Amino acid sequence: MKLRIPIFILTLVIASGVVERYPISTTIESIWLSISFFLIIGIIITIAEKTGLNDKKVNVFIGLFIVLLGVIFDLNILNV
Repeated sequence: MKLRIPIFILTLVIASGVVERYPISTTIESIWLSISFFLIIGIIITIAEKTGLNDKKVNVFIGLFIVLLGVIFDLNILNV
């Protein structure tokens, strides 16, 4: 299994957790939340593509562990 899918899911989960935990309180909040969400995703995926991290092969269980780690991060950041 390549790391592309687990890294993409991990990125989505971390970005959604950070954007939900630290919202921007302005009158146009939804626009800033959308921009910051896609900006975080774009930066992380661009770094992963440029460094070649997405093309590395790992065991399926390691990929599932990466996804589970992202879910745990998201649940913990929302409870703080």
